[in-house]
Amino acid sequence: MTLTLKLFGAFRDLEPAGAVELELPDEATIAQARAAFAELAQARWGERFRPGLLAVSAFASEREILRDADAIGAARELALLPPVSGG
Repeated sequence: MTLTLKLFGAFRDLEPAGAVELELPDEATIAQARAAFAELAQARWGERFRPGLLAVSAFASEREILRDADAIGAARELALLPPVSGG
């Protein structure tokens, strides 16, 4: 499956297009999407990519925050949401 991952926050700053595409198995989980994104990000952005930020970021569908064990299912587009702070 091809998954479009919409990027927000610090991840959006890395990618001017605001999204990347990941190729994943049809039965992929969020953990697999996280690993695929980490591999792509390291190759594309090198030292600008912060793996620690990815580790604490959430993946979300239009309706809910997804956990690493959750199957992606029929979703073909998800959001990658880093933690937010400020006021």
